[in-house]
Amino acid sequence: MPKKNIVILVVVVLVIIVGLVVIVGGKYSSPQRTFNRMVKAMEKGDIDAYLECLTEDSKEILINAGIKEEDPEALKESAIDFKEEDFKVIEKTKDTAVMKSETGGELVFKKEKEGWKLDFEATFERMFEQYTPTEE
Repeated sequence: MPKKNIVILVVVVLVIIVGLVVIVGGKYSSPQRTFNRMVKAMEKGDIDAYLECLTEDSKEILINAGIKEEDPEALKESAIDFKEEDFKVIEKTKDTAVMKSETGGELVFKKEKEGWKLDFEATFERMFEQYTPTEE
């Protein structure tokens, strides 16, 4: 193999390795990192950064509900509640994770192509399962 081809091969391999490091260690590489980014976005009142922490379906729901027209101060106020709670991952599979606070609140995260994102629908489903009385 000519020296030029070896150099090109080495460069391609390095680019792939760097890309994998960025993906694996990226902004949404774990439910905890996504949660932390979400709270920071809320503290700043940055609606767009907040939406990036949500699954595509959740993002669509909030956009259709008019979140982009909301006052960023409301988002900042919501951040206080999340910041005061100590959310920890209590369940995790390869594509779903549940974080729970000290007071019992739970958030469900799903893994999408960009990484872990908060899923409103799954969070609400889980909440209703917990608080819906079962027939005996």
